[in-house]
Amino acid sequence: MGDRRPKVPRSAIQPCGAAAKVQRCRIHKIRNVTEHLPKDKAQQARWVITQSFKLDAVRGKNKCRELARQLQAQRPDAAASVREGLDEMFTNTELGITCKLARCLATTKVIESPNSVVSRVSGRVTN
Repeated sequence: MGDRRPKVPRSAIQPCGAAAKVQRCRIHKIRNVTEHLPKDKAQQARWVITQSFKLDAVRGKNKCRELARQLQAQRPDAAASVREGLDEMFTNTELGITCKLARCLATTKVIESPNSVVSRVSGRVTN
C-alpha cells in the first residue's frame, strides 16, 4: 500500500519561520532605556520614544536613532538600549495595524495580566 501523504517540498515550509514578524513590547523598551538615565534625561527620552511610536516606521526609527546618537557620548548603555531591537519596535506600524489592536499587540500586557492572576490564585493553594 505505500505512503499516501502528499509530498511537500521542504522549501514550502521553511519560509514561514523566516517571514514571521515580531513586535517587541514598547513599554518594556521605554523602561529599559530610562533605567540607564537620570530622572530628567529619562523623562525626555520617554517623551521622544513615545512620540516616535506615533510616526510612520521610517520616521519613528530615525527619531529613535537620533536619540541614540545624542545619548552615545555620555550614556552609551542607554544608547545601546535604544538601538537594540529597534526594527521590531515598529512591526505594527509597518504592517499597518492601528487603533486598539495595535495598542494591544505593542505590549505584553495581554500576556502578563492573565499570568499575574494565575500566580496570585495559585499562591493561595494549600495542597
